[in-house]
Amino acid sequence: MGKTVLIVDNQPVILEFLTNLLLKEGFTPLPATDGLSALALLNKKVPDVLITDLVMPNIDGQKLCKIVRNKPSCQNVYIIVLSAIAAEYEVNLNSIGANACIAKGPLNKMKDYILELLSRPVLDSQDFDQRNLFGLEDIFARKITRELLTSKRHFEVILDNMAEGILEVTIDGDIIYANPSVVEILGEAEDELLGRNLNSLLFRINGVATKNLLGLLQEGRIRRDANIFHGGRQLSVVILPIPENHGGTAMVILEDVTERKRVEREMKRSLEEKEVLLKEVHHRVKNNLMMVAGLISLQAPYLRDERDVAILGQLKNRIQSISLVHEKLYLSHDLARVNFAAYVKDLSASVLDSLAADRAVLDVALSVADAQLSVDVAIPLGLIVAELITNALMHAFAPGAPGRISVSLVRQEDVFLLAVADNGRGLPPDFDLRASTTLGLQLVSSLALQLGGKLTFAQGDGTEVRVQFPANAESV
Repeated sequence: MGKTVLIVDNQPVILEFLTNLLLKEGFTPLPATDGLSALALLNKKVPDVLITDLVMPNIDGQKLCKIVRNKPSCQNVYIIVLSAIAAEYEVNLNSIGANACIAKGPLNKMKDYILELLSRPVLDSQDFDQRNLFGLEDIFARKITRELLTSKRHFEVILDNMAEGILEVTIDGDIIYANPSVVEILGEAEDELLGRNLNSLLFRINGVATKNLLGLLQEGRIRRDANIFHGGRQLSVVILPIPENHGGTAMVILEDVTERKRVEREMKRSLEEKEVLLKEVHHRVKNNLMMVAGLISLQAPYLRDERDVAILGQLKNRIQSISLVHEKLYLSHDLARVNFAAYVKDLSASVLDSLAADRAVLDVALSVADAQLSVDVAIPLGLIVAELITNALMHAFAPGAPGRISVSLVRQEDVFLLAVADNGRGLPPDFDLRASTTLGLQLVSSLALQLGGKLTFAQGDGTEVRVQFPANAESV
């Protein structure tokens, strides 16, 4: 038998024509429909001659020629490019390792050119010579082909310069494209990657994950943020199916996230440590405040003046309202914000327990938005609520008379509106907040200003006190 010739062309007519021609002339043809199937044949037998088209699916001719030239066992293979494109647009045949080029044209002329080359007594792998360029007289310019090739080159430049590793694989997981970044990430040369199966490449590292990836390829599903391990590094994987008429391919995007994941783990561990410390701080502050409240309770029996006892009781309630914030934070998953609805519920119950034991009142109605407020907002707002409930308990109702107190907090676009109302006797007709000498109302006024808010009083069936303050970034 004559020389072995590997023929690679995705056009069935030309592939069959060349196969029959070579058989008739005493050569041994090895037909392949694309670069991927050609690589499979190369791994079994090294041919004497390679005849290949350039534009093909699943590894094009240029890439195939480079792979052949890089294989030590294929150094002496004589490469003939069978393509009008290569001739017409002056593809750098030297750069891909080709020895000759025949422009596709009439079959009888292609036959003569091929047999002329193969009939030479010696075929060596010298650099391309213009004397080995045949068939230019039978081609014509095709603008659309030029535009498509230009677009293809643009995409190749983009993919070749991406920081992420890019693999293009067939529906069965065979690799048909690998950019420089993936070569660096996986630590394997391009010609070693092309033609290999994704499963054989990564199975030994993480078989289950790779099997799942291949399943997604065959289902044509997009998968994001899958993770596999390769060479001691963690890789994030995104699969983007590219559907075509005959099954299509998929882009597998690999990103080395080892360092990012390490930083994330360190940050998470550091955050957990800080959360533990912050919880401990809130716990100790709460305990210290409760200790102060306890000392006040111990001191109260030694006072003879009822007015002084009442003042200490109010001070104790204020301390407990602040302590309650720290208790809520200690028990919460969010160490910076307080659920104000739950806070007000416990706060109002605490105030009632301390002041309403000898009163026939009371019905306290709560309608509080489920707002998460920062400590800087929750503490002054809680003190305002405690002061206003205390003031209503002490002054709004006649001894033994039933009554009702309501507390509401609503959000109106960019402001919060707090309202504490009672159905008691109401304020004196000549009431003036600026002339008030009671510490409680002065404290409410001061705390409203601290929140950047506005304090107003309304009378009707009882008294309603409103505080409107901005719903800024500290209270969302």
